[in-house]
Amino acid sequence: MINGIIHWCNANSGFLLAVLSFIGLVLSATAIIVSIRTAKLPYMKKLLLSGSIRIDSAGKEAEISAANVGNRAIKLTYIGYAVKRSNELCKINSLDGLDFDGSVMPADLISFRFHADEIIKDLSGDGESVPLFLYATDTEGTEYVKRYGTVGELSRKLKE
Repeated sequence: MINGIIHWCNANSGFLLAVLSFIGLVLSATAIIVSIRTAKLPYMKKLLLSGSIRIDSAGKEAEISAANVGNRAIKLTYIGYAVKRSNELCKINSLDGLDFDGSVMPADLISFRFHADEIIKDLSGDGESVPLFLYATDTEGTEYVKRYGTVGELSRKLKE
């Protein structure tokens, strides 16, 4: 058995050399890709958005939370809701007077609250089935978008 393999390898050395060269090329390409991705890790930027409804002494409020799960600070220029109108996201109910500078450091979580009456008023012009999104942008122009249901679903939750 082993003698047969040795004889075949001696007779087909060109083919064997081509196969081994191809394997070496694939391994080298894999090593380059892994090293490039590893080099980019310290510069990774990622923001997770989540939404909830809060009830406290002031009444119902919609809350949007943003968690920086990347490795560098993100400076927000906008955070709020957006609706999809004619295949384009349109911002609504933004926080114009942010009481902080917009910076979200790595591993930080920030939350913003919107009064239920304001959101219901802003969404009243849109149909019940219009898609609703949590939306944020940063100073570099990156958009962070998360689907949050429909306008009707949020309106019903806030009116309950």
